[in-house]
Amino acid sequence: MLMKANKKNNEAAPYQLIYEQMRNAIRGGELNGKLPSIAELTQKFSVSHNTIKKVLDKLKEQQYLYGMHGKGVYVNDTVTSNPAFQKNIVFYLHIDSYRNPFYLQALSKLRQLLETGQANVHFVNSPRQLSEMSGIVDVLLAVDVKKESELEVIKSLIGQEKIIIFNQNFSGWHCVGTDNFRAGYIAMDYLYGKGHRQIGLLSRDLDIPGCFFDLRYQGACLFASEHPGMTIFNSESEISESRMDEVSASLAAKNLFEQTDELTAVFAFTDILALGFVSYCHEAGISIPGDISLLGFDNRDFSTMLLPPLTTFQENSEELSRMAMLEISNVVSGKSNSIKQIWVEPFVVERESVINIKKKSY
Repeated sequence: MLMKANKKNNEAAPYQLIYEQMRNAIRGGELNGKLPSIAELTQKFSVSHNTIKKVLDKLKEQQYLYGMHGKGVYVNDTVTSNPAFQKNIVFYLHIDSYRNPFYLQALSKLRQLLETGQANVHFVNSPRQLSEMSGIVDVLLAVDVKKESELEVIKSLIGQEKIIIFNQNFSGWHCVGTDNFRAGYIAMDYLYGKGHRQIGLLSRDLDIPGCFFDLRYQGACLFASEHPGMTIFNSESEISESRMDEVSASLAAKNLFEQTDELTAVFAFTDILALGFVSYCHEAGISIPGDISLLGFDNRDFSTMLLPPLTTFQENSEELSRMAMLEISNVVSGKSNSIKQIWVEPFVVERESVINIKKKSY
């Protein structure tokens, strides 16, 4: 219910009181549809025309209201019905994650969705930065956090109920991300369907249980275990986020060929690893896809420029952003009472680096 503001010696106090009262009434659903005219509001609150106009202008600026020329001022129901409206949403990600094109794409889309709904989006890179704003956090999206010990620190600052993990798999936590286990399984199914039975894996970071590389490896191994005529060979590249270069990947490719001379296809866990494999094959005189097929992961910009253009996986950033937005809305509205893990399958972008060899005999 809208109440009269108490007059003071100046207009500042009534303006703030009226603004807060109308904002809270909009947030609570008590004020909706078309507003009374400025003259009616002036009379209701017993303040000047300028005070009401100042209040309405601020509410319009914050997207609570919108005006229609010649028709009046209306509550912006589309925005105010969004549970994340005016909430503080924190993206927690390490500095090195800014180099990942997929994260930049997915988080940019998610940020756009949130800011369209007038949420307040913040970025922090460390627990220290988070501690400085822990009292105002409504939801935190933990991006590519690989260690549960770090999650426990974040939990101690804001509580687990406010945390959504993005693109990592931790049991007992809210998670939204790419289904990397299925990715590994789908990769083997795709190559198997093209007739390949001796398949190499160019992997990395398998010493981190549950990380997306480990999950891709597990998915590939499951498919192989279900198809007795298929054999997979693994070569783990010793690289880090700060040294994802083709030299390390090329050494891992060399190791694959030293394990067996019967490979017909390779699944590289990233397009950077695929790039290193291409480099090694060029130097060794091995033809792609004539001698060996190659499947990558990430659909990086350079994948279309390779010779031949790389067949690779594309993560569904559009769907991931939408699902993350939905889960953020559920958390801030109190609808997310149980732990949810939401996984979105990637898809294969077919180009020219994988061929069908079904007509060959084994």
